[in-house]
Amino acid sequence: MKPHWHLPWKRPPLTHLAALAAAYFVLALLSLHLAFPGSNASSIWIPTGLVIAACLRFGPGIWPAVLVGAFLANGVILGRLGLAPGPLLAASLVTSLGNASEAILAGFLIERFTGTRHPFNRVAHVLQFILGGAVVATFASALAGTLAFCAATGRWEIFRDVGAAWWLGDAAGALVLVPVAMTFRRRHLAALPAKVHRNAVLAAGLILAFWYGVCPFLPPLAFFFFPLLVLSTARLGPFYASSLVALLATLATTSTLLGAGPFMLTGPLSGSLLLQQGFICTLAITTLVLAAALQERQGLEDRLRVQNRLYRTLSEVNQTIVHCEDRIGLLRETCRLLVELGGFQMAWLGFQEEATGCVVPGATFGHLGGLALPEGAAPAGASLAYPACLNDPAYAPWRATALAKGYEAQCAFPILKAGKVAGALMACYGDPDDLGTEEIRLLGELAGDLGYALGAMETRVDLVESERRFRATLENVKLVAVSLDAGAAITFCNDHLLQVTGWSREEVLGRRWFDLFIPEEDRPRVSAALDASVNRGEIQIHNENAILTRGGERRLIRWNNTVLRDRAGAITGTIGLGEDITDQKHAEEALLQRAVQLSAMNELGNRLSTTLDVATCARAAIQGLLAATDSDLAMLFLREGTALRLKDSVQRGGGAGPTGEEGLELSALEDADGPAVYVDDVASDPRRGAPGVASFAILPLRKAGQNLGRLVLGSGRPRSYGDEATFLETLAAQASTGIQNALLHERLKAHAADLECRVEERTALLRETNEDLALAVERAQAADRAKSAFLSAMSHELRTPLNSVIGFTGVLLGGMAGPLQPQQEEPLRIVQRNGRHLLDLINDVLDLSKIEASEMRLASAPYDLVQTLRESMETLVPAAEAKGLALVRQDFPEALPMAGDRRRVSQIFLNLLSNAVKFTEAGGVTVQVLPGQGRVRVAVRDTGPGIAARDLHRLFREFEQLDEGLARRNEGTGLGLALSRRLARLMDGDIEAASDLGRGSTFTLTLPLASA
Repeated sequence: MKPHWHLPWKRPPLTHLAALAAAYFVLALLSLHLAFPGSNASSIWIPTGLVIAACLRFGPGIWPAVLVGAFLANGVILGRLGLAPGPLLAASLVTSLGNASEAILAGFLIERFTGTRHPFNRVAHVLQFILGGAVVATFASALAGTLAFCAATGRWEIFRDVGAAWWLGDAAGALVLVPVAMTFRRRHLAALPAKVHRNAVLAAGLILAFWYGVCPFLPPLAFFFFPLLVLSTARLGPFYASSLVALLATLATTSTLLGAGPFMLTGPLSGSLLLQQGFICTLAITTLVLAAALQERQGLEDRLRVQNRLYRTLSEVNQTIVHCEDRIGLLRETCRLLVELGGFQMAWLGFQEEATGCVVPGATFGHLGGLALPEGAAPAGASLAYPACLNDPAYAPWRATALAKGYEAQCAFPILKAGKVAGALMACYGDPDDLGTEEIRLLGELAGDLGYALGAMETRVDLVESERRFRATLENVKLVAVSLDAGAAITFCNDHLLQVTGWSREEVLGRRWFDLFIPEEDRPRVSAALDASVNRGEIQIHNENAILTRGGERRLIRWNNTVLRDRAGAITGTIGLGEDITDQKHAEEALLQRAVQLSAMNELGNRLSTTLDVATCARAAIQGLLAATDSDLAMLFLREGTALRLKDSVQRGGGAGPTGEEGLELSALEDADGPAVYVDDVASDPRRGAPGVASFAILPLRKAGQNLGRLVLGSGRPRSYGDEATFLETLAAQASTGIQNALLHERLKAHAADLECRVEERTALLRETNEDLALAVERAQAADRAKSAFLSAMSHELRTPLNSVIGFTGVLLGGMAGPLQPQQEEPLRIVQRNGRHLLDLINDVLDLSKIEASEMRLASAPYDLVQTLRESMETLVPAAEAKGLALVRQDFPEALPMAGDRRRVSQIFLNLLSNAVKFTEAGGVTVQVLPGQGRVRVAVRDTGPGIAARDLHRLFREFEQLDEGLARRNEGTGLGLALSRRLARLMDGDIEAASDLGRGSTFTLTLPLASA
């Protein structure tokens, strides 16, 4: 791949370009004083070195500054020669284009052939710099400038001299100034010992002293400067050597132009200038080549040291790989070794996340200086070393920060695991020439070793985890494992086999399997199976056989077997994994027995559930027990009072058992409330059973704490009924349930007959009671109707005189019968007020009686609820103002059409509002209208004394007031709220009350809205 510009092809900032153009102009004017007489060809053109160095450092984007600076400088120089404006501008433009092309061509050729922007570290690079930058590029510029000058002035006779001086001047400027600019590194100079700086000053003083003290008298001794500069190059380094060459070039050029110095020849000055330029160029080339050779030698030595360090580092890393088992520890130790042994400034290792594919930090070591790799920015997949990593797009986020921190060279290597990228190794170092092909190979080998180590670690971890899981699996499933050779000798056994059998490993290994573990009766069968497996390859993969423990206990093992073979495929033995199924077999046998017992219990239950007759149930019980227990005799005794009487008995074969107690020793049944009795051997027990019975069991029949009797089972052969105690007692309990149900059924039938007699007697009595009750209800209804009629009649009778009293009182108070005295007017008003109050009471009683008698008729006509509320509130304004109360309307709409009895709605609202005004002493009364979905709510809220929560349920009772003291202070009969609620409910509405004692009450009237 061809090298390319290490920095992007873009124009630097304008401030940089302006500064470069100004510097070019100033240095060009300074170089004018060193120009060839009568021309613009300087013996040493300083701007050439400036722009080539700038192009190498900042890229070709500097050409506008070079063009402008060169155009202005050449214009001033040619203007002093008296050229006309046209030729002057043309010559200046052509010359400035040549100067700009010179810088770009030199930078391109140098980087094209050296592959670096710093061509002074190797001899080959120095020679390529001389050829490309100091010869070819300057020749092109000198040719363009000389042609332009001669064409503008018409002085073609000096073309050769001017061209030679121009070419050598530009070459001298490149050879002298570019090395000074490119080898200047502040950090490197600061790191030099103070002795080097003192020697550099001493060398400069020696050159000045020799130039002015010796050369004027002995010009040939000027060549003494060659060994002096050689010594300075070896001792001081390339920067100071180049600086001393620049000092000598300045002295030689100045002296020659002034007509003095060791290079003056007889004849034209051009000859002396050419000699001086040749001397300076030779001196500069010698110094550059020598400095590069010394640096190259030093670089080889340094590289050898780097390689030795890398070999040591690689060796130490390999040792770490061998001994370290922790991945993070391995990475950290590797980074440390790279820095401390390998000489790197910083080492960094990262992992590649499988989900995102990004490389994230894993370990680092060295002076970071705040440097942090952006996540996912590290290149992975190919090795990158300086300068390739500078041009890798993935490296860009790291590169800028690294260079700013002083890491002038970097390298990156992928860590491959199983052929796939698992991470990246990155390192930073000071000198770009520290790493060559061998060093890159060693670092790549180190990255490969890390990849192999990480893969081996994962494999080892997987292997350990697999072994752990295998051991855990064997331990959890409790498998026995044994390996036998061809002679059936035990070569391996696991811990679980030893735990099961009770032997130790030392006692087992080497012993024959058959002699130690196989019962004698099973040895022929097992030995034949082993012989078939080992000698004929007929392996019995699955089999079951018993093994013996150390104590002689038999354990049944279910085996999975396979054969062992050597590399030639010959069978050398067998290995078996076995599961101890002894407990499983016992459980299966117990389960089978339990299934038989459950079947017997189910059969017994079916027999007992088919009848409720005591005799039939007793026969079913003993037949079921005889079949379920495989006994020879079954007898059932039931308690009658305090005695036990034989109810039924059955013998095997279906024959009837003994019909009495003959042959049965009743002392065994005397303790009827005692536990079950099990006799395994009748001959050894003083209690005798029935004839021909060797063993028997006596089972109590109990249910719900009641002793029902005894159940006797007998066997003609010796038998341990005690081993079946749980099953036998369960069957006895089941028989007890059936017998008790039969006994209860008999009692229930007797009780039912008794109840039938009692029901007939009670039915006759109830019939008489119902007739009396119907007569009483009829009389009560008649009394209620009479009451309602009386109240209605009395209300009408009372209203007529009351209306007359109220009317005549109004006539007297109105003055129609003549004027009244003040003392007469007040009693009449009291009469009028009490009359009206009594009239309201009568009206309420009348309305209440109509509602109770279902005679209340409500009107149904359209009306405006808002207008009705406003009119009602206006009625009570005087009463409220008299007490200093505020009547407030809240959320009143403009109108609210309704359909119903407007007068009754007004009556309800006036009752609620008048109560609020009556019981409120301070504050006010607020009326709020709350329309809702299909209903409207009118809330009347006061600031009165409030009502206790325990009294709210009494509000709507007829003729009841809550507080006697309150009743004495305010008029009222206790009918208003009761009547209002009944009227509201007749309208499909309701009234609800809520109160906070001491803060006031809220009564809410709810009514249905008119249908649309």
